[in-house]
Amino acid sequence: MSRGQARLADQACLHRRGRAPVGRQSATLLRADLRHIMADPGTLQQRNARIVLDMWQGVICEGSREAVLRYIHPDYVQHAVNLPSGREQLLHLTDLIRNPPRGFVPPASKHLVRTVAQDDTVVVIWRQDQPDPARPGETYPGHAFDMYRLEDGLIVEHWDDTRKWARSWSEEQPGERP
Repeated sequence: MSRGQARLADQACLHRRGRAPVGRQSATLLRADLRHIMADPGTLQQRNARIVLDMWQGVICEGSREAVLRYIHPDYVQHAVNLPSGREQLLHLTDLIRNPPRGFVPPASKHLVRTVAQDDTVVVIWRQDQPDPARPGETYPGHAFDMYRLEDGLIVEHWDDTRKWARSWSEEQPGERP
């Protein structure tokens, strides 16, 4: 495992010096899960899983526009209810990740449980605390998933299990940025 892969395995969303994690995500990747991907990176499924995890690190954790261009197909289709389709939309999202609007409450942190890859599809299963509807203000341990379809080494489609947010991620109100 290279130094970069070990860094990714230790913690997916890195802290900048003296700052909270970029994007305020704390998706800790489990070293054991990455070992099976890195043991023989030669299969299509293993390469695709690596692309998805690298994309998550770059786009979601670091808010990197370069990662969007490297991993996301220009005709990217977003099946999640809170985000529009298109690579340009993800480029805009990275701007919001790096500079969130005042009052933005980030989603609960995700911790990698497992990746499952078959043909051109990769599913990532996360452990994520969920709001408890029976006990307002409390959470319970739950799971979330993200599923990606890749084509020629680029992510072309995404699905997940999210519910609608109270406010669109793309809404920008004047004066809300710090």
